[in-house]
Amino acid sequence: MSEMIDQTLVVALDQRWQGYRSQLKVCRHEFTEEAVHDLRVSARRLLAALDIVRILDSHRGAQKSRRILKQLLDDLDDLRDAQVMLLEMTKVTEPPAKPQAFQEYLQQREARFRLE
Repeated sequence: MSEMIDQTLVVALDQRWQGYRSQLKVCRHEFTEEAVHDLRVSARRLLAALDIVRILDSHRGAQKSRRILKQLLDDLDDLRDAQVMLLEMTKVTEPPAKPQAFQEYLQQREARFRLE
């Protein structure tokens, strides 16, 4: 029974890892709103799998991997926020008083976070 659980966990962790690596490659190639979103989703899924591993075995490698993924998510927070605001600006039927200035600000903010 335990061997079956171990194998299932290894397969699940491998699937999450492969999904994360795939999304990371996509995001490095095209830094779009969708690519950043998908990378963040795959990172959170991998984090969930690592949390299970951490509960079952407090191996330092899992803890280090978790810290690295959390830092990636933290680094992408501001970029994602700027991208979402830009996307929402296109949906607004009644634009704010100075929509062009705000949109330029968001575009500059997005560009700055892409470089960090």
